[in-house]
Amino acid sequence: MPVYRFSHPNVINADQRLALAKKITAIHAEVAATPEHIVNVTFADSSNDDEFVGGERVTPRVRLHANVKAGRTHDQKRQTIDKIRTAYQEIVGSELNWIWLFENPSDNNFTKPPY
Repeated sequence: MPVYRFSHPNVINADQRLALAKKITAIHAEVAATPEHIVNVTFADSSNDDEFVGGERVTPRVRLHANVKAGRTHDQKRQTIDKIRTAYQEIVGSELNWIWLFENPSDNNFTKPPY
């Protein structure tokens, strides 16, 4: 199940969140050829006290962590990232420079333990 999670310093309002969620869902469904109802988009507000690099406090920035099933081509991943970056800029009005795309193996399904 694909999960796109934004962390941001309170810069994305409710209307922008809705627009981003709809656009990212459509992008993922189009590029990955999957149904829209499996795409998850979440937003987590962060404060000036929430972000550290190398143990030092840094100014919070907008970041997107994407967890998707492995097996996408390089072109599909590039297309997804580029389309999300463009959508973010159009909807929020600023650039999204930090995008991490993590792939999960397709056999990473949770099943009931045998005990």
